Amino acid sequence: MNRSDMRQMIKLSLWQNSIDITVDDDLFEEMKRQAIAALPAPYLSQLNLPGKLLREWKAYIFQHLIFHSRCEHEQSVLPIGVPYVILKGSAAAQYYPYPEYRIMGDIDIMTRREELETARRQLLDAGYVIVKELNREICLIKDGISVELHRRFATLNDPEKAKRLDDLIIENINPSHQLPDMVNGLVILEHISQHMEGGLGLRQIIDWMMFADKCLPDEKWPEFSRFAKEIGMDKLAIVTTRM
Repeated sequence: MNRSDMRQMIKLSLWQNSIDITVDDDLFEEMKRQAIAALPAPYLSQLNLPGKLLREWKAYIFQHLIFHSRCEHEQSVLPIGVPYVILKGSAAAQYYPYPEYRIMGDIDIMTRREELETARRQLLDAGYVIVKELNREICLIKDGISVELHRRFATLNDPEKAKRLDDLIIENINPSHQLPDMVNGLVILEHISQHMEGGLGLRQIIDWMMFADKCLPDEKWPEFSRFAKEIGMDKLAIVTTRM
């Protein structure tokens, strides 16, 4: 697989660049591995794909859209009566030109600390089953849809800075279940940080690229930098933006 073709495919998918790309099975497989293979959906018919590959790619996207729709529905009817916020997933997808083509995984949510047990009980009462319980989160599943109920989100090496980010998330819980952009950007950055050791993927980088493109014009950088510096991620923000 030519890495230049991967870059060109990403540019086409996100910024509609008109470019010449060699598309083959290896490129498709690598984009699946990176969880970004649905991004080119609006443009596949414009590319010179072999018939078999085009059918396989369209089938993959169709399956993703079904799962995406199910996640979006479940997210909209979560049986949680206490305030909570959505992290990652659709919270990052909102910045994409076509949010529905951002591959979904788990539904990550966070409540106020004192209300986590209430949220846990309400999910269990609604038929969710705990499949894994860790210090950081409780993983539940129902009908193939996974929910991660976070006790903590940040995994920064400095416990005080990690707590600061978690406090910012909790302080900004609101009825929309979406964080303000500046705080959401910190969550996206921290998601990158979490994957630095375990295997950073293009999806996390693209989440940041889309956020920065939509929310960080030059005049917004000083405000965001102050937030990022509080939790020690100002340098990561700069480095990731230059990638």
